[in-house]
Amino acid sequence: MGHKVIAGRETPRPGRPPGPARPVVDRFYEKVDSSQYGPAGCHVWRGALGADGGGRFRVGGRHGRTVLAYRLAWELHAGCSIPEGMEVRHRCDARECVNPAHLELGTHLQNMQDKQRRGRLRTIHTGPLPPRPLPSRAGWTGPSAAQRFRSKVSAPNENGCREWQGTLVQGYGHISVDGRPRKAHRFAWELANGPIPQGLVVRHKCDNKWCVAVEHLELGTHQDNSDDKYRRGRGSAPRGETHGQARLTSNDVAAIRTRAWADESTLDLANEFGISRSHIESLAAGKSRPHDGWPAGTNRDDAAGLWATAVRAKRRAPRPGAAKLSDAQVALVCERAAKGESYRALAVEFNVSPSHISAIVRGVKRFHDGLPNRLPPDRTDHRQKLSEAEVHVILARFHAGETRKQITADFGISMSYLYMLARGKKRRGVECQDPR
Repeated sequence: MGHKVIAGRETPRPGRPPGPARPVVDRFYEKVDSSQYGPAGCHVWRGALGADGGGRFRVGGRHGRTVLAYRLAWELHAGCSIPEGMEVRHRCDARECVNPAHLELGTHLQNMQDKQRRGRLRTIHTGPLPPRPLPSRAGWTGPSAAQRFRSKVSAPNENGCREWQGTLVQGYGHISVDGRPRKAHRFAWELANGPIPQGLVVRHKCDNKWCVAVEHLELGTHQDNSDDKYRRGRGSAPRGETHGQARLTSNDVAAIRTRAWADESTLDLANEFGISRSHIESLAAGKSRPHDGWPAGTNRDDAAGLWATAVRAKRRAPRPGAAKLSDAQVALVCERAAKGESYRALAVEFNVSPSHISAIVRGVKRFHDGLPNRLPPDRTDHRQKLSEAEVHVILARFHAGETRKQITADFGISMSYLYMLARGKKRRGVECQDPR
């Protein structure tokens, strides 16, 4: 056994919170039911069970370990530890039984011979054994899980925390409920408030893992719990400017976000701070350094919207030196197109493509210039390439036998688009289609 038991009581452990120490014998036998089969029959273990069907019992509290219940039953009855190289064997073949009269010592070889003689040994020839019937757990009248829970909770300390006096696993209290281990603080919440909704966790307001006081607990998501941990300095890994590979301080990150959201060039910011443009964009979007470096009045929830607004503004703004036409030329193109001049002729004159002229007139390009009358009065849809009057002219010239090449050149449309107009597959609401 990993923890020493002296006269049925555990030896004191350093660092244990103040609370009443309960003898191992008392804790052990309150989980034993000897009434079902009588004193001479099997004493059924009512505590936690392992995957093999054998009982499990925690000895030593926080600094102890879990032992097999029937081994501890033999040691408590004999008053000594199990000799080295020996095993505790069941005479009754019931692994839930902890009656010392049904237990005996033996070697590992003797235990294997018992299994083979009684048909409990699995081999490659016999295959898996059928499940062995275990004593029924129905009718158990021992203390309930809520009663066992309350017996292991200390009185409030100076901070109002009610600390767990039972088993600890990774600093959190654990209790067996219906044969399964449960975290004590989660069980405390369920006793007071009912089941925990799916996807939520129980968080400690007091940062004390031992505390099971309901008033010190609250529900939250995993992200809320993680944010609490790092905000209160309980995170195991360094973050932000405290990380050994951090290139920026929190003030630098806040300045980058402020300037990036104000449409400042990400290339200029990257050159100034000695990092890449992708790093600048990741900071502005809140993907990098999400826990620090936020300008006053902002947080990670605002980052995506602010950065998206800045990106849209940058895309709409004209790039110096990249414009093919000046503002005056754009105004002249719109004015002449509104009078019915063909896109093809305008494209040749201004040295751009007909589709570029069409995009300017439809407001797809250079819409930031704010020029009025971008479309003819009879064209209400920006997605239409041609006004209704232009469609009438095109169809009239097409049915009059004018060459297709000349029509497409005059109006800046493709040959396929002209055929779809003539066949009624485009602009079906416009008349003057082919009478045939």
